[in-house]
Amino acid sequence: MQSTEQPLVLDGWIILHEKSAITKGSQTIHLEPKIMDVLVYLLKNANRVISREELTENVWQSNYTSDEVITRAISVLRKKLGDTGKVHKYIKTIPKHGYVLELEDVSDPTIDEANGSLASSQSTSAKQGINPIIAMTIAIVTLIVLVVVFSVQLFKTEVVAVTDGKINLKIDQFTAVDNRGSSEMVARVLSERLMTTLSNSESANVVVDHDSLLDLSDARIDFIIRGGVQEIANEYQVNFHFINGSNGDVLWSQSFAGDRDAYHQLVNNISQTINYFITVAYKDQLDLHNLSLKSLQAAILIHQARELRRVNSKENHALAINLLENALLSYPKETRLKSELAWTYLKGVGDIQNGDSKQRVQQLLEEQSQESTQDAMYLGANTLYRYQNDDITLTQAINEFKAAIEAEPDNIELITRLATLYRVNGRYQQAGELLSGVIANNIDYSAAVFQWAKLQSQQNKTPQSISLLEDYVKRNPQDFGINQLLVQLYIDSGKFAPAINHLHKIDMDQSNQQLLEILADSYYFLNQPEATIRYYQKIDITGSPIMSFQRDCLVEILQKQYSQAEKSCQMADTDNNYRSRFHYARVLLLTRNFRSAVQRYETAFANIDDIKGKYSRALLFEQIDYIYALSQTEQSDKVQMLADAMLQQLQNQNRMGYLGYGISDVILWIAKGDLEKAGDLFSQALNQGWLHWYDYRYGGPHPALQMLITDERYNQWKNYIEQAIVDQSNNVNGELKQHPVAE
Repeated sequence: MQSTEQPLVLDGWIILHEKSAITKGSQTIHLEPKIMDVLVYLLKNANRVISREELTENVWQSNYTSDEVITRAISVLRKKLGDTGKVHKYIKTIPKHGYVLELEDVSDPTIDEANGSLASSQSTSAKQGINPIIAMTIAIVTLIVLVVVFSVQLFKTEVVAVTDGKINLKIDQFTAVDNRGSSEMVARVLSERLMTTLSNSESANVVVDHDSLLDLSDARIDFIIRGGVQEIANEYQVNFHFINGSNGDVLWSQSFAGDRDAYHQLVNNISQTINYFITVAYKDQLDLHNLSLKSLQAAILIHQARELRRVNSKENHALAINLLENALLSYPKETRLKSELAWTYLKGVGDIQNGDSKQRVQQLLEEQSQESTQDAMYLGANTLYRYQNDDITLTQAINEFKAAIEAEPDNIELITRLATLYRVNGRYQQAGELLSGVIANNIDYSAAVFQWAKLQSQQNKTPQSISLLEDYVKRNPQDFGINQLLVQLYIDSGKFAPAINHLHKIDMDQSNQQLLEILADSYYFLNQPEATIRYYQKIDITGSPIMSFQRDCLVEILQKQYSQAEKSCQMADTDNNYRSRFHYARVLLLTRNFRSAVQRYETAFANIDDIKGKYSRALLFEQIDYIYALSQTEQSDKVQMLADAMLQQLQNQNRMGYLGYGISDVILWIAKGDLEKAGDLFSQALNQGWLHWYDYRYGGPHPALQMLITDERYNQWKNYIEQAIVDQSNNVNGELKQHPVAE
């Protein structure tokens, strides 16, 4: 069906009244019908001041039109036309009189400006004396062509779009249930707002029943939106119905209410709520034909929790947990909430050994396991929980995650976790393929960016990893995990000043205390022990005696007060924290009590079931220290065997960056007794950017490096490191600058 509508033109904008749309080039914008009526009325009365009363009489034809409605209409028009400067180009306000739409040529506000074709042909014919009949024929043909072009384009927008996967909606005019004029006005405004909001949505195609280009009987309409408005006790109540477009059945209904004097807010809230619901349904591919209202509301809450989890911060995880816990109270039969909640606990806590969280996750998973069907998130959460508890192997976890993804192929959280497991398993290509696919469509998904940066760094692309994280942090400055990884990569690549400068930009009171500890450690890498100790003292250890002993242990090592450190470290030694259990062994190493150190290392390792598996890289430096301590106890055969195995393990790993081994190979060759080989590798490490001479874990250089003092390159190495540290100290934006390096 072809439109008989004659398009109007405003400075290149084609105004299609019946379509309630304006278009320029490939851009099409839908307007509320009344707002379109205002634009057309102003166009047809261009260069004449139109009062508010005239607009009310000729456009709204209602006694209930307020100044606010007219002001909003003009504001929306200016915004849609890009007329938002201090001096308005099109619609100008004439104080106390009304509005005027200014046009240079008012003889015919039709298509004479469009693409310059008709106006150009008319102008040429006048100048060159072309026969008026020929000129008129050209004008008519051009107009017909343009109308057909725009009709076809809009027809494609309305009809062909039904195959693009979007939700196809028909919006019926809302009615006044009480037949009051005020209710009719609200019903009309609500219908127009819904039409405008949903027409501009990327998730929906909107079909209007007055569309002259579309035969509605041929259009596939998924759902119909309609409802009624009535005024009760100084409130407007709106009954909203969501209807199956194929058979007319009401799928669900919802009531909204708002103060009579704030009906615009009510209209806006309803429009935004429905738009959000349509967007969630489209993005999450919900089966709206078979969802109850409660299931739909639960699905929306799940979507909100997933959105919160997209940016990794303690606040977001806490909000997601609270949201889902409350949702589960409201909708206890919606079992998907349990899966999502278990996953949120696992993703947010990090250390599942946290007693309360572990018990809650276990409870949720056990309850969900009793259901007849389990969703993909349950499969993922159950797998992750058992893997973190060492109940299944890495290979088993990978296979189970692959099965979970088959149940929900577009779940980016499950895909990213599978990629993480591939990375841990050393299957970098598979991990990269998954992560690049996720990031391509979800550039700000924190977990994918986090894992991609780790993967790149492990492949000796730490500068690229840092660049990726820096770019992400600019857009999401509060993402704790990304900030922590960025700083760690700075440190791992010998960039201590950038690490300190970045940490000083973060509000430590709102961040995990671990960042404060990293800041303290970073200062020590620049040989600033006073600043290191000062920041250690700021770490909140309230209610944690173990953390108190651990901090005292570290501070006393820095101060080389080894007798006190030995006592504090021994008190901090606990099997519940694998980090602190090695402090005592380390202080024994530093005091050259090698036999006792070896015994303590062996005891600590014996309490870790999977030292050769998932903890192997996490405890790399502890294993290196153990081999060095063993080398000082004349157990050469065992040292050679362990050192060779460890060197083989390091062979294909990165020295600098995430999980870099630093100078572990240097220490291993020292333990093996080959100082020349160790010296060559130390030079190589410096060339690759290693500057961790002042290491907080040892209160200075690793004790093994003292054995390289006989190398003729020793002073050259030390001078190079110290100068690099001085240069970085001069670039610190924190509280300390230009501190000389102590001899």
